[in-house]
Order: sequence, then structure tokens, then C-alpha cells
Amino acid sequence: MYLPKFRVVKAEYTAGSQYALKSTGENYIGYYVLSADGVPYTGREFVQNTSQELVSLIVENQEDQVKAYLPYTKYDTLRKQVSEYNLRSTLPLPVHIFIPDFAFEFNKRFFAKSKITQGIIEISRENYFELEKKTDKFHYPSFDTVVVDWYVLGAVGDFQNGPYLIEGIRTKNTREVLKAEKSLPGISQLLTNPLQGIA
Repeated sequence: MYLPKFRVVKAEYTAGSQYALKSTGENYIGYYVLSADGVPYTGREFVQNTSQELVSLIVENQEDQVKAYLPYTKYDTLRKQVSEYNLRSTLPLPVHIFIPDFAFEFNKRFFAKSKITQGIIEISRENYFELEKKTDKFHYPSFDTVVVDWYVLGAVGDFQNGPYLIEGIRTKNTREVLKAEKSLPGISQLLTNPLQGIA
């Protein structure tokens, strides 16, 4: 079996957002070594059947990176043609502009995070369900999603009602963002204003 020749003896360390595991797309944190061809592998040294190949998360040519980063999947089978594999980077997920519906106490907001760029955008309800149902409209393996309950009706700040403290919109939305952060890290950097769409 071929063993890659390595050009460095001393391993380098990445704190994340630099490489991902090619097999799963998971962000990699830890030591890595480079082969003679410049291919990164996990670990302080290359170990056969243990070291995993990494892929760069630093985008230079996004189309080429998408092809290298994402293996052939069921998505491509759904599209029926292998040539469609090359079109994934040309099928962007549209950004949705949030417009509050004041007919309800809270609105459902939908967000998607790219596993390639780590960028987070708000998406429409329809496109959220396209991703969740794993249709061939978008390349669903490239995204993680989350739904946020966004309160739009009620008092802005907390207030006292007899012996009870009633939470206002600011507190409720801040809590919802912190809850969403657990499943979609980074969304708190997007939703910095708990009164968005209200004030």
C-alpha cells in the first residue's frame, strides 16, 4: 500500500477554521502533517489506517474547493447525471430578508450554515424545508440548519406584574439566540440585535 512521503518532521497545530476532515466535513482542531505533495493529514505523524486526510477551509477558488471537499453523494444520484456534480457551486442558497408578521406573538426564522465557508445566512421557510427533505434543489449535504422563534409582540423590556417578573421581547429573543447557538455555532454573531424587525 502506498504511504505518503512527508516533507516535515515537526507537526503543525491548527486551532480550527483552517482544515476540515475530508471524509465528514467536520472542522478539525489539532496537530497535522503535510505530505510531500502538500496534502495535510491528521496527527503528529502519519500513521497508516489512522491518519485522516484534511481539506483546506481557506477559500481561494470556491468552485474547485467544493469539488474537492464534498464527495459524490446521493444528491448527485438524484440529479441523474454525473455532470451535475460540477454545478453545485452554481446553485447558491438565496438569502431571505426577515419581515416580521405582527399577527403572531413570534415568527419562525430559518437559518443555514455552510460547511465549506462557515457562513450563516437567513433562508426562507420553503428553502429550509427543501434542505430538510433533502431534495435536489440545493446541495443539502453542504448545510446545517436551525429554526429560531423570534418574538415580535409584547413589551420590549421585562416588567413586574404583582409578584411575577414578566419577560419582555429582548429577553425572550436573547434566550432563543443562545439556544440556537448550541446547534448552529456562530449564529449569535449574526443575530446581535434582539429587537431586529421591531425597533
